[in-house]
Amino acid sequence: MSAKNTRPENQEETSGQPPAAAPAKQDGIKPAGKAGGFCVYLGPSIQGVIVTGTVFSGGKDATLAKISRILKDYPMVASLIVPGGALPESRMKAKTPGNLLYENYRRLAGAIKHKLGGTSDA
Repeated sequence: MSAKNTRPENQEETSGQPPAAAPAKQDGIKPAGKAGGFCVYLGPSIQGVIVTGTVFSGGKDATLAKISRILKDYPMVASLIVPGGALPESRMKAKTPGNLLYENYRRLAGAIKHKLGGTSDA
C-alpha cells in the first residue's frame, strides 16, 4: 500500500512544480540590471540624439557612461534609462499618470519642445 501512496505524492509534486517556476521568473528580473545585462531608453525621441526604445549593452552605469555627451544637454534622459530586467514594469509605469517615469517622460518631452521652439529666439 505504501507504493500506492507514493504515486499520488509524485503526482502532487509534479503539479506543484509550475507554481515554483513562477517565482523563479520573478527572481530572474533582479539580476538583469547587473553589468552583464542591458538597458533601454524609455523616453521620447530626440531628433539626432536618441530614439525611444534604444537598447544599450551593459548595466545602467556603463550605459550612462556611454551617453555622457547626451546627458550634458538632456540630464533627464538618465532617469528614463531602465535595466532590461525591469523593462516590462517600467514601460507600464511610463504610461501611467502618477509614476515618476511618467512624469519624467512628460518633463523631458516638454523640455524638448521648449528647446526646439527656443532655438529660433536665441
